[in-house]
Amino acid sequence: MHTEDNFPTESDLTLANAPTVAKSIKVWRFQDAPQEYRNLSPHGGDEDWLALVPAELADCYIGWMEPGSQFGCCDVSEHRLLDGSVVRIGAHA
Repeated sequence: MHTEDNFPTESDLTLANAPTVAKSIKVWRFQDAPQEYRNLSPHGGDEDWLALVPAELADCYIGWMEPGSQFGCCDVSEHRLLDGSVVRIGAHA
């Protein structure tokens, strides 16, 4: 349900009303990401961002996250987790 001016109401924003949340990619600045994911990095201090890609999207091509893209930076490492999700880490060197 939306208001007259088409802005979502608070009830629109609950997880119960958002079935696609499980298929969302979560992106953090590297230093703000959970430590267990940061520990996967092979980049040695040059990290810029970290993304958690859910299993449902893990095998999809995500162009904006690829090495050489403006967002992807120079190097992007990929780490598959036991649940099928993937951690990607972008670094500038």
